[in-house]
Amino acid sequence: ELLPMLRDRLLTLDLSPQLSSTADLILHFDSQLHQHIEQLTGGHWLFCFRWFLLMFKNEFKMSDILQLWDVMFSQHTTAHFEIFVASGIILMHKEQVLACDTSDQLLHFAQSVTAKLSIETVISYARDLSGKISATEGLSDSLIALVKQA
Repeated sequence: ELLPMLRDRLLTLDLSPQLSSTADLILHFDSQLHQHIEQLTGGHWLFCFRWFLLMFKNEFKMSDILQLWDVMFSQHTTAHFEIFVASGIILMHKEQVLACDTSDQLLHFAQSVTAKLSIETVISYARDLSGKISATEGLSDSLIALVKQA
């Protein structure tokens, strides 16, 4: 089941839904952070494109990535757990992101931050975000879609 999922992702290579959903989640949890990123990127959240394209493979050591993929592909909380992971990484590093003055600095942040992260912390934070969204009433359709099962 893993190979068809990977194949489907690679054949489409349209990661705009993940990028857009990450922006929506950040807006929901921290409008100041969202506004700052929007100003730096012109609304194009491409700084985290690699995270989604490679499903965080280059961001963590292999034993950690296998643990993350196990959680992502089990889809026990959401079929879109990768979006909560990306959003969690950004939210956990709010001060670093706010310190970025250019889109290049933001890209450098995205390429260097994860090597310093504990996979357990990232997974736990992403689960917390997913739980908070699931427990929130009056969400936009795009956020409701994030917490639905596959």
